[in-house]
Amino acid sequence: PSSSSSSPCCLGVPLPGKATALADAALTAASAALPCLASLSFHPRARALALATAREREERGHVTVTLLSAEGLKAADRGGTSDPYAVLDLAASKRRSSVVKKSLAPEWDETFSWNGVLFDLLQDGLVVSLFDRDKASRDDCLGMALVPLDELLERREACFTAPLSLQGSVK
Repeated sequence: PSSSSSSPCCLGVPLPGKATALADAALTAASAALPCLASLSFHPRARALALATAREREERGHVTVTLLSAEGLKAADRGGTSDPYAVLDLAASKRRSSVVKKSLAPEWDETFSWNGVLFDLLQDGLVVSLFDRDKASRDDCLGMALVPLDELLERREACFTAPLSLQGSVK
């Protein structure tokens, strides 16, 4: 849970008394080292991300994503359906699902993994793009969603449902 007060916080937990002064001093030092810190103020955990220790920034691991389903997709084919597939993009590395034929509510239940520095994998989020597979022409875009993964800095597992940019949602 994030704090709505202006006191410094670490991963959403307000710091009391002397800890607040220490956090302010550390934030000032981090701001000098990271001039873009002020532009991150819109992010609920910007302070914690900026003050992450070197060890946290270097910790290696893997992120596993299970693409469950989508619903409410737009019909891109003549028969009133689509042949959807998903492209999952995490830290500039892409994975592609199988194609589900003639569906506006595809179910994949497919699992994908990425290995690397966890901080790098989680900081920008997961971009899920859905397309309609066409044999005779270019594949049609069915929508995109950005799934923020910074919650996984605190928890090991989470479920997300994200609205698509055009129509429908993806789990």
